[in-house]
Amino acid sequence: MSSFPQEFLVLCRQWGEAQRRCSAALTAQAAEIQALQAEVVRLRGALVVRDTRLVMAYDELAQLRAAVPGLSRRQTMARHIAVLAERIATLSRECLRWRLAAQSDTRAVSHPGQGGAASAAPPDASAHPRRVRVPVVVEAHPDADAGAAFDASLAAADLVICQTGCISHDAYWRVQDQCRRTGKPCILVDQPLAACEASLYTSLTPVLDKNA
Repeated sequence: MSSFPQEFLVLCRQWGEAQRRCSAALTAQAAEIQALQAEVVRLRGALVVRDTRLVMAYDELAQLRAAVPGLSRRQTMARHIAVLAERIATLSRECLRWRLAAQSDTRAVSHPGQGGAASAAPPDASAHPRRVRVPVVVEAHPDADAGAAFDASLAAADLVICQTGCISHDAYWRVQDQCRRTGKPCILVDQPLAACEASLYTSLTPVLDKNA
């Protein structure tokens, strides 16, 4: 019977320790909940700020589009110019290849070798040099015409870019009669010259389509 008070005191102490642990856990949980609630409030504020900025950005974009009516058309024109520039580069490479081939053929004919061609020539061949050179001139003439046609087609294609940017889109490239694309004076300032180039491009359109 004398051990009962001691056992009761031990149980009371254990109960008190359990109450202290529960109180500490509840305090920690309440602090965590409060911190999470503060984080939720902060995130909601950031979300409101983001949505407000998005609305303001959309409004500003709409105002810019209203201030520049041809913005979408200029974007389309920029893509079209990129395609034309790529086509000009392709034509330039093709023209260079043709010129190099024509030059090599001309050098080969102008300086024949000492092989069978010289032994096959008749004894009096030196007295008639034109009979040997006439076919050369006739064969080289199409290459020269092709080179000139390509030069004209490249100039006409370059004019198409100028027409697209400056005639159809309110002088997109021109600033005080200077071309921002080439850094040179605008070729369309002289309107008769531009009209002449435009007619030239129209006449060379089949050549471009054939060699594309």
